Amino acid sequence: MEKFLNYKRIKRVLLLDKKVYREIKQDSKHAMQQSIRVLMASALIGSIWFILYSFGVGLGIVFIAVPIGWLLISGFMHFIAKLLGGKASFTEYLRVTGYAQAPLALGIFSLPGYILGIIWAIACTIYATKEAHEISTLKASVAVVATLFVLSLLAALFMIMLGLGIIGLLTPVSYPANYFG
Repeated sequence: MEKFLNYKRIKRVLLLDKKVYREIKQDSKHAMQQSIRVLMASALIGSIWFILYSFGVGLGIVFIAVPIGWLLISGFMHFIAKLLGGKASFTEYLRVTGYAQAPLALGIFSLPGYILGIIWAIACTIYATKEAHEISTLKASVAVVATLFVLSLLAALFMIMLGLGIIGLLTPVSYPANYFG
């Protein structure tokens, strides 16, 4: 079972052991598969309430959105870290960021666990970025927080546009009596 999920590494990630990220970065043989498993297991465990309340529909969303989100978000953070002098390859960075999402499993404890898991995962991702890219904590924080800020803005804009679209659909339109001739 140790080959399927490296529990010792997960524990070290959760304890913010800085050395574990360089170890994961350098393990090109097993770490990528394990990183994907950690990411997906954490997402599934942390989303259990969402999956149950959506009558299983959330399961499909988790299996589609989590890997795509991981690739896109990690790609954006990696790009910023590289601009700030980062040294990791994208594959190396993916390995460490997958492990850094382990705290998301705390979402099983409902909203407080979910919030704590997100905060803890952000801290783990900052450590992962710092160690994998061999940059300062400040630069790693900028890469992670800038990504989260941009994504939050995009999500807010999407929600505003969606809301305006729904309002437009629900608002009756009245035309002048002679509009149609």
